[in-house]
Amino acid sequence: MVFGFLKKGGGGDTVTRYADVVVVSLGKSAYYADARDELIKTVGAAIEESPTGRVVIEMSGVKQFTSGPLGALVVSARKAAEKGGRLVLAAAVSGFVGKVLSTATETSANPTYPNVRAALSALSTEAASAFDKQA
Repeated sequence: MVFGFLKKGGGGDTVTRYADVVVVSLGKSAYYADARDELIKTVGAAIEESPTGRVVIEMSGVKQFTSGPLGALVVSARKAAEKGGRLVLAAAVSGFVGKVLSTATETSANPTYPNVRAALSALSTEAASAFDKQA
């Protein structure tokens, strides 16, 4: 079982694995169209790294998020679903990103949680426990 190992993704994003769930913490305050490809790469790698395909995108520091990166999350959510997993958001400033994500991926599940702990708890008790041990 892996507890909270860190590595840097593109653009200052941090990737941390808690048991069977991977958290991608977005490191910039603004994500524009040029961030799309790097975001697909970073989140795609996180999906592959997660044995369950479950990934949390932590967005607490993000203030601007345009259609390019939003499209990257839609592509990534579909990739996670193909693996039998799920992509959810934590601490998104706007509920709009979550609404678009749930509509585009045709899921009725609310993909947005107030913080990483809540998202991990919804996805995996083992991941939530690993997160608590790091805190």
